[in-house]
Amino acid sequence: SVSNWYTDSNELIMRADIDAVSICVPSGLHGDIAIACANAKKHVLCEKPLDISTAKMDAMIRAAADNSVKQACVFQNRTYTGVKAAKKLLDSGVLGRILIADCYSKEYRSPEYYKTAGWRGTWELDGGGCLMNQGVHSVDILTWFAGPVRTIRGRIETKARDIEVEDCAFAIVTFANGATGVIEGSTISAPGRDDYIEIQCEKGRIVYDSGRTHLVWSNSQNLICLDTDDPEDTNTANDPSAFTAKGHTYLVHDLISAILDNRDPYISSHSARKAVDIILGIYQSSKENREICLF
Repeated sequence: SVSNWYTDSNELIMRADIDAVSICVPSGLHGDIAIACANAKKHVLCEKPLDISTAKMDAMIRAAADNSVKQACVFQNRTYTGVKAAKKLLDSGVLGRILIADCYSKEYRSPEYYKTAGWRGTWELDGGGCLMNQGVHSVDILTWFAGPVRTIRGRIETKARDIEVEDCAFAIVTFANGATGVIEGSTISAPGRDDYIEIQCEKGRIVYDSGRTHLVWSNSQNLICLDTDDPEDTNTANDPSAFTAKGHTYLVHDLISAILDNRDPYISSHSARKAVDIILGIYQSSKENREICLF
């Protein structure tokens, strides 16, 4: 049983015996609570997405800096053994330049899923649909692997669900390093499949597929598995509850270590916001029917 609980987050935040807060509320409330935590000198581990607006992300990052507190975000896929090995390979340059970088998040969420919580499928609190809620994980890995996105040409649609936000999305993106790629998201793909990310380089490609990460050299058809253990999470493409807590546990321990060692968290808010910036760019591009330049 829970011995202490509150209906007002500020009551919890103001407790003198609390050093850090885990934020797991609807996405549109992340920023406000993170700012309140920072102003109360509390460290933060925030669920994805960091927030759903540029202004709130700016404010929460600024508040953390002003109050000298740690601010981390949950993107558990970055803790996977194969994903970390792929990142190291890409950063080393051994595969040559990145030429194409794509990600696909084609999942299934039933009409009933959106009825289980009033905030789901709303712009105000969910901040978006298949991209902001589900696809943000694959977009995060895409930009972590391939670097900053420079331009976006996107389109979002609501085809099959009675929700305010998108249930499918499509975008062509160009990266600062010259690579080009595709982002595709859906929550109406039945049956759904787990995230698929492919980074094509001059000398080979990285493939992340359903929790497994592989390297394929350009002169070989053989997949070289980069994982040294089983995928930490099971497939959540059809059931959002079908995962273990291993990646989350990693990030909790990392925040504690970051506080004690006075270092940046493994996934800082500065890093975590990049996926949201890309998704917001896709939304803006679709709304204005034009290419968006992020920087």
